[in-house]
Amino acid sequence: MAAFAVRDAISQSNLEPGAIDLLACATTLPDLLVPGFASTVHGELCELSPLEIVSTQGVGCAGVSA
Repeated sequence: MAAFAVRDAISQSNLEPGAIDLLACATTLPDLLVPGFASTVHGELCELSPLEIVSTQGVGCAGVSA
């Protein structure tokens, strides 16, 4: 779902996928502890080039990061 949301956001913007250099993802309750949520989402987004990722989890940490 998150990868679909990223693709939708890219399609509605004037950005090329190559212009994105940071992917920040947060979740309150991750499906897995490892790999981080951002790693999982980035793995689904083959149109993005290698980039920095930030992955946070937990109610407080995810809220602060947002």
